[in-house]
Parts: sequence; C-alpha cells; structure tokens
Amino acid sequence: MYKFRAVSLGTTEKPSYSVDKQKEYVRYGVNNLYPQYLLDLSVKSALHTAILDRKYKMVAGNGLTYDESLGVNPKLDKFLKNPNPYETMNELLWKIVNDLEIFGGYYLQVIWNKKGTAIAELYHMPYEKIRAAKMNDKGQIDKYFYNEEWKKYVRWNDVDEYPAFNTEKQKNKVQIFRAAKYKAGSPYYSIPSYIGATLDVETLAEISNFHNNNLKNSFNPGLLVMFRGPEPTEEEMDTIVTSIKTKYAGSNSAGEPMIFFLDTEQQEPTIEQLQASDLDKLFEQLSETSKENVTTAHSIPRIVAGLATEGSLGGSKEIIEAGLIFHNNYIEPEQIFLLKTLNTLLATNKYPELEILNNNPSIVLYSEALLEKTLTQDEIRSLFGYEPLEINEDVVVEEVDEVEEEKPGLLSKIFKNKKN
Repeated sequence: MYKFRAVSLGTTEKPSYSVDKQKEYVRYGVNNLYPQYLLDLSVKSALHTAILDRKYKMVAGNGLTYDESLGVNPKLDKFLKNPNPYETMNELLWKIVNDLEIFGGYYLQVIWNKKGTAIAELYHMPYEKIRAAKMNDKGQIDKYFYNEEWKKYVRWNDVDEYPAFNTEKQKNKVQIFRAAKYKAGSPYYSIPSYIGATLDVETLAEISNFHNNNLKNSFNPGLLVMFRGPEPTEEEMDTIVTSIKTKYAGSNSAGEPMIFFLDTEQQEPTIEQLQASDLDKLFEQLSETSKENVTTAHSIPRIVAGLATEGSLGGSKEIIEAGLIFHNNYIEPEQIFLLKTLNTLLATNKYPELEILNNNPSIVLYSEALLEKTLTQDEIRSLFGYEPLEINEDVVVEEVDEVEEEKPGLLSKIFKNKKN
C-alpha cells in the first residue's frame, strides 16, 4: 500500500446558474465568481490580452458622434461632453466596450431628472459586481444587486438593490440598464464570444507559467522521492512534503517533486530525477493548437492577431485586407449592437441617433492615380483623418517656365502638408 503527494491542479470555472432561494438573486458560476474568473482570464495570456485590446480599440473607434447635417443638437452635445460630472461619453464608452468584450455585455446606472421626463446622468457599473434577481412571473428581470466583492458567503447588509431600467415607473430611484445579446440557455447573464476557448487561454497561461518556474529552478528537472517504511500520519506526511517542496521546488509546479509513501519495511528513502524528454516539442505543439483555438474563438484572423501564418508574406496590404474582413465580420456587428442599445436607452431624451467614428483603412488599397481622379485633395485628407488644408489668399503664385520639374503625387503632398 502506498500514498502519493504531488501538485494539486485547480478547477476551471463554468458559466452555471443557480437561484439563491433566500435572497432571490441568481448565482453566476459554481462559486458565484464566474465574472471574476473572466476578468482574471483577460490578463492571463499575452495573446488573449492583445486580442481583447485590439477589439476594444476597434469597437470604440474614434468615439461617438451624430449626424450634424440634420442639425446641431446642443442638448446632445452637452450630454456627450458630460453624461455625468466626472467623465465624457467617450470615456464612458471605453468602459462599456471593455465589459462588452470581456463579459459579452454591460451595465449602466441610470439617473432620471426630477420630473422623470429625461435621463439626466449615466454611470458605468462594473459587470463583475452585478447579480440579477430571479425573473418575475412575466419572465422579466425587474431588479439587480450590487456588491463590491461577491463571495460564497456574502453579508446581505453590504448588498445594494436597484430596480431594472423602466421608462414607466420607479424613476425616482437609480436604475440599472442591462445590455446583453440573447444566448440560448443563458437568460440571466451574457456569454463572451470566446467562451469556447477559455481552457485554451488557461493552457497558454500555464505553459508560460511552467517555463517561468523552470527558469526560477535553473531548469532543474522534477524529483521522484520515495519513502519506504511504516506509514506516517497525515500531519507527518504534510510536514515532510512541505519541507521538500520548500527546498527543491519553485513557486509553482515546474521542477516540483513527486513524493510517494510506501507502507513497507523500513528502508532509506530514494531520490531520482525525472527526465523531461521532448517536453519542448510537446509544449510547442500544445501552444500552437491553443493559439489556433483562441484566434478562432475570437473570430480574428491570425495575421491581425499578430501571429505568423504559413505561406503568408505579412505585407501591409494583406494585413489591411484581413483587418477589413475582421471589421466586417466582427467589429461592425459589435458596433451595431452597442449603438442599438445606447440609442434605445437615450431614445427617451429624443436625441439624434449616435454613431461611431471609424477610420477607413480600405482607402489604402486603391492606387494613387485612381484617388486623384475620383476624390479631391481635402476628401482624401478627410478619409485619412486629417483636416482640410488652409488656403492662404495672400500667397502670390509665381509664373513658371513651360518646362516644369516632375511634380510629386497627390498623396505625397497630403502627407507632407498634413496637420499634426
């Protein structure tokens, strides 16, 4: 008979739901901490973090605006400048987009004016700190609960209750507006787009962690330690294991000893080194598979994610084309969802519909000659995000000889004269 001690592996969170019968709120995840798991996951893997960052920037674009050709709206201009006393609408937008890409949805705190005729202020509500109430008999979530830190056991005195956004009642209270895409089997909480690759993100993080701890251990291989003799008590085994791990192992599993206690006649303990044969090839294959799964789950082309693609030269035109595909297939639908929810929320104020300003990288795919024939100089500058050129009427144009030097192309002029 023998007993074994080694590294204990953690468990992966799952997006499960259960109703707390006493408090009438819906727990999110096995330990009610699934949003926190997704938040922690967002900074665990370099690839996952980089893709999320690219999504944030592309979905947010150059900020919010509206079609001023239909008329300037001073009230909306004021609201965009300060949806609350502490930030601009674009600063609020950045927080919303972060939550949307990490969690698949977002929450806003809505404050009505005293008359209840218009929304006076909007505030961001961190997604991981909100839990939904059990649905009412009409299948609607009519209230939400906020807590700074949800744990297995929560003091209910620390939990704040808010009514759900409603244009007909409870306007004298702070309301919570929820934006989430419908997902079958998930009526209470949103699901992120990359849900199918959370294990792959963890795998990439653990591979980096393993190599880092191998480095801390000077790449020493793991140890196999065998104790033969009368079986020690649990406390004695724990003491032995702690002592050996402290002396021989790093802060994590790389190079950590595997310890066996064999219930036999008393003999001297034996220590053997574990050989890490072909581990580098195994990790390389595992890493590539995980990267492929992560990029697929994020719906992002490898070249846009910064990964090399076999048979691809990685030229600027190829990158731009892949970026346009990603924009059309993922970013634009995200922006449509975001704008639809924001415009639905602000429809009460009778504002013009909001839009997101986007750069137009597709213009680079066209030749300079074609641009010169179809667009004016200021139109091209506008596509690249530059202001129109100022015309100095006092400048005197000197006469030139019939034979002129070859003139630079239009784009050369534009970039030479661009305003910083």
